[in-house]
Order: sequence, then C-alpha cells, then structure tokens
Amino acid sequence: MPNWPSIDSASDELIDHIESPFHCGECPGSSIRVRVRNPLCGDEVEIQLRLGADRIEQAWFVGQGCVISQASASLFCQHVEGLTLQQATSLAPPDALELLGCPISPLRQRCALLAFEAFSKLLSPESG
Repeated sequence: MPNWPSIDSASDELIDHIESPFHCGECPGSSIRVRVRNPLCGDEVEIQLRLGADRIEQAWFVGQGCVISQASASLFCQHVEGLTLQQATSLAPPDALELLGCPISPLRQRCALLAFEAFSKLLSPESG
C-alpha cells in the first residue's frame, strides 16, 4: 500500500484540498514565483505570490505530482495568504506538516514539504 494518508486518517480539510484545490492556477499579477522539483519522484510545485507593502495578498500554485504534494501546496497557499512578510518568514517545516492534519511517513514528508521549499526560496534574502 502507498505511503500516503488513508481516507480514514485524512482530515476533512485535507480531503477538501485534494478534491478542490485552493488557488490552483496562475496568480493574477504575481510579484514573484519559483518552481521546485523533487528529483526522487518528479513532483513539481510552483508557488506564485502577489505581494503588497508588507503582506502576501495572494498565493497560488501550479504543479503536478502525488496527492500529498498537490494538496499540501493548496493548504499552504491558503495558510500564507494574508500573512505579513514577517509572519511568513517565521514559518518552519513542522508548521507546513501540521497543516495536513494527519501523520505523514518520513518517506513522504519530502512531498509534503515541496510547497514550503518553494515558498522559502521565494522569501529568502538571496531571492530578492
């Protein structure tokens, strides 16, 4: 059996994001974007942000890959939209994993953190 959450262990919110992803597509007027790829499985996520003066106005994603990588991108975009840049840069990998609402095996955590990785690259001092 694959190492992803079973329907029994998945939260209702995770199932909603699997069935109807939040802000999946191109971000209108995006300010910055970055694409990351998991070389082990081929999953890809591109995070696109529209930034205001000090906050994330919109967060969108496009990608392809497993249910975990795509649902976590959806959850993550929903979570960061509206955060100040200071709040957003204080997020850590455990915060991103907690959004899933169910345990993820160590082998699948790379998939679950793909959106976080892209987001971190966007907001790192080296990117701007």
